[in-house]
Amino acid sequence: MTSGDPDAKLVATHGGKVGSASAGSSVPAWCARVVTCATGLAEGYDIGSISGVAVLLRQEMGLTKQQVGLVIGVMNYAMIVGAPLGGWYADAAGRKKALGATYVFLIAGSMIMTFATRLEHLLLGRVALGLAIGAGFSVVTAYITEVSPKSHRGTMVGLEDLFLVMGISLGYAFNYLLAGISNDWRWMVGIGAIPPALALALLLFPQVLESPRWHMLQGDRAEAERTLALLVGQEEAVKMLDEWGQAAPPCSWGEVIFPRGAWRQRSILAAISVTLMGILCGITTTTVYMGTILAGDLERSQVFLMSTLIGCLRVLILLFAVFVLIDSWGRKPLMIVSLSGMTFFMSLMSYAYLVEASAMPMKFSALLGFNLVYSAGLGPVSFVYAAEIVPTELRSKALSLGTMLARLTSGSMMMAFPLIEEQCGLHCIFTFFAMTNVIGLFVVLRFAPETRGTSLEEMHCLFDPAVVPAPGGETGRGQCWA
Repeated sequence: MTSGDPDAKLVATHGGKVGSASAGSSVPAWCARVVTCATGLAEGYDIGSISGVAVLLRQEMGLTKQQVGLVIGVMNYAMIVGAPLGGWYADAAGRKKALGATYVFLIAGSMIMTFATRLEHLLLGRVALGLAIGAGFSVVTAYITEVSPKSHRGTMVGLEDLFLVMGISLGYAFNYLLAGISNDWRWMVGIGAIPPALALALLLFPQVLESPRWHMLQGDRAEAERTLALLVGQEEAVKMLDEWGQAAPPCSWGEVIFPRGAWRQRSILAAISVTLMGILCGITTTTVYMGTILAGDLERSQVFLMSTLIGCLRVLILLFAVFVLIDSWGRKPLMIVSLSGMTFFMSLMSYAYLVEASAMPMKFSALLGFNLVYSAGLGPVSFVYAAEIVPTELRSKALSLGTMLARLTSGSMMMAFPLIEEQCGLHCIFTFFAMTNVIGLFVVLRFAPETRGTSLEEMHCLFDPAVVPAPGGETGRGQCWA
């Protein structure tokens, strides 16, 4: 390269190796992974810490069960607003700027809650966190999907869920370590500002690149090629750009809600269904209310310790699922096994709370088993699957729509949990989740084709009734025949 070569200038700025980087091994590719990990860690900590904070708020601020449910649930409704805003901003200004805005709101929400003196302050802080996490789920998933080579896409996107659970586990751990000190719940919340602050600082490094597919959406093919070369190497970049062709510009919300063409309709419906299953299976409710679920049989310190143990075991299972299973075994088999297991363990939890009121070992075993089978399958796969089956021009907005619907559902369940527990008992809640997992299993078996080894540009082969997969590629789906 000469000194006037634009690729040489880009390499000097960003630290990549155009022409020599293998897929996923360059410095910018690793930076993209770190950004994903930092984002998941920040979002997960806020989710995990509220489990212990909810128990303490009732004592210190004199909140009722319904007010605690409002504080917990309002964040999910804020996600409904944050998700489309994040999708819109990611398309308009770029994935990196949208990530930066997410981190700013995560920091602000944690700080507002830390110094809250009234219910209104808590609600404001939770709204700020909800806006950030809603935007973050859609923006981060779109970003990491678009900078990942197809051979490692499952692993790289699965990192989001892995570090989300690690953040949740850290939240549980700090609940246990800080419980009992002065202003314990304020410290629990305030520490949540540290991960997004670090992530925001990381985002300022030039090695963190904008998504090359976003450059394509803006019509800048030359910039897309230079950026892609830093991520996967020049030779691989040329091949990938040939697969991409001429990318269409970002679509409007009308085209997402009323997509044209049978395959777009089917892929968006499948993506939204898998996203909703990640909520309706019961994981968000059991995660946030884990302290409440276990509190009837254990002391507060034991509850926090048990929650931390479950979180740590989830991380171990996720490590195996993300780095071994998701790109070797496939998406669909993992979802089938996971949903079947969750149906069993939710049924067991319902029985334990209905018949064996004092059987704490059974309750804990069922709760642990449910969390582990979720983390082995539906947890990481839902992030990967929903992002990869939607076309690039629809991706950020479709993910935002799925997040909106999921959080509307989650917020309603969070707010309803204290009332249903009081009126019907926990067994009714667990029975409901067992039934939704059965429905989810049917949806996966009938409407979710396997996507492992299929490039983003070939996904229409799996959903278009006029096209059949042809032999080829890593899994026999490398090309499409009409």
